Amino acid sequence: GINAEYMGKFVVEGLNNEKLAPSAALSLKHVCDQCPQLIGAKYMPQLIQVYNGSAKLDNDDQVELIEGLSYCVSVLPIEKLIPTMQALIKIPYTDIQSCLNNTNRNPKLTLKDAMLRLATIFKFVQPTAVPPDQDHPCLLALIQLWPLLQQMMTQLHDQDGLMERCIKIIKAVIRIAPVQYSKSKLFATVLQTVTQPFLQSPNSCFLYVICIYCDEYGSNPTAQQPMSQVLAPVNQKIFTILTNPDAFRDKPDLVEDYFELLVKYLKKCPNLILNPEILPPVFQCALNGILVSHREANAAVMEFYHSVLSSGYQLTTVQGVTHQLPTPSNTAQVMQLLKQLLGKFGLQLVKSMLEAIAGAVPHGRVRNMVDTMEAFYNLSKEMLLQLMRN
Repeated sequence: GINAEYMGKFVVEGLNNEKLAPSAALSLKHVCDQCPQLIGAKYMPQLIQVYNGSAKLDNDDQVELIEGLSYCVSVLPIEKLIPTMQALIKIPYTDIQSCLNNTNRNPKLTLKDAMLRLATIFKFVQPTAVPPDQDHPCLLALIQLWPLLQQMMTQLHDQDGLMERCIKIIKAVIRIAPVQYSKSKLFATVLQTVTQPFLQSPNSCFLYVICIYCDEYGSNPTAQQPMSQVLAPVNQKIFTILTNPDAFRDKPDLVEDYFELLVKYLKKCPNLILNPEILPPVFQCALNGILVSHREANAAVMEFYHSVLSSGYQLTTVQGVTHQLPTPSNTAQVMQLLKQLLGKFGLQLVKSMLEAIAGAVPHGRVRNMVDTMEAFYNLSKEMLLQLMRN
């Protein structure tokens, strides 16, 4: 305790020395990381004072300082945590406002740097014990910040770096306070908001937010309607971009995130994908991606096909023998839809997979084809063999 106290005072003094400031900020981060309870309980007001005077530090040093303070804030009792987190947020919040309103008088201050500091707070403030029925400090902070983030998404949606930091803040709150977030007014608002800039600037980070929603809430019946409402416009935009194999090759990140999103839907809320309105155009669109060479993009496309084909059956093993069983929900409708799609697109699907296995894609992608071919075999061995003969 004495050593930590001594080191804390020592490194705080170092922050006032221009040459020592980078090392002092890094050291303070490590002291706070190792002794958050001690430092937070005894010295939080003094550390906030230090933080309030940290504008003279380089942005990287401010980020180190914020990370260290966040460790201490995380272990504070809730009645102290909320106002202390507000104090942390105040400086980058004010900086962001001044940048957006063109009132910034600091030549060193940039919107990108201020957003990095804000995102760092949400990344590292991890309250250890907040009951699900109690307001979560991170959610309260996001509610306060939301008009600012919404303004950025509306006006600066084509600036990928800024959008990614907005998304990281939203993600951090959903992950740490999923129950409170699902009951908040932001739940539907954020989902609708991220869809609109995607239609104008199809950055894959917007898809990432929808994917997080699906992962956390896709199995919840109350989330089905908002999850369904965002899927249709996203699909329509994708269909205008991924129109041929060259587009799949040129936009591998978008391909990866889009088809990973669809796979997440198939796992969490399959009924929103496995219907005659949504599945056919997506199934057809994905055909152009079977021979894409990019590792993650190819894996995402083939995992989509594997998941779709696997949705028509389930396997069970009894005494070492594997048997095929129908899936428990919507079996007849799903099977009918899959057979219609395979009747229309199955030949192209099988032909492309065989081309891939024969060397049209790097050898490491062949496993993706084999897994999907196996799912096709399990679904309808007769149809697969007939198509392969063709």
